[in-house]
Parts: sequence; C-alpha cells; structure tokens
Amino acid sequence: MGGRAAAGQGDRGLAARKTAGRTVTFADGTAADFDVIVWATGFAADHSWIDIQEAKDSQGRILHKRGVTPSSGLYMLGLTRINE
Repeated sequence: MGGRAAAGQGDRGLAARKTAGRTVTFADGTAADFDVIVWATGFAADHSWIDIQEAKDSQGRILHKRGVTPSSGLYMLGLTRINE
C-alpha cells in the first residue's frame, strides 16, 4: 500500500480543519493527501455504534486479542490493556 495516515493532531502537530476526498487541510492552511484517516475523539469507551454481534461480549464490550477481533477486517486501537 505505501500510503500515509492522518490524525486530528497528526505528525504535523496541527489540527485538521477540512477534508475533501483524500485531501486534509490543516489549521495553518497546508494540505496533504492521505489514504487512511483515523479520527478519534473523547475518552470514554462506547462501542454501541458497532453492530457486529460476533465482535462483542454479552455486556457489549469488544472481544479482541491484541486488537484483533473475531470479525474479519475489524481491528481496535487505543484500548486500555490492549496487549493482554
């Protein structure tokens, strides 16, 4: 793939202000194209919007081993205790 990834406060240290297609425009007006954008906000875990039953336990928590879920193509990042 060889693409680039962006985050709201990416490696540029600038907040993303606008996206259009593959282009992200940052607070300083510079722009760059990215293949993947991971947009994460907040501090509370809430996976209620993920409607994939095989990826959840009976309490609605995501099942995973080191971020890999039982659902093909669904991976988790930034969870507490992810390496256990």
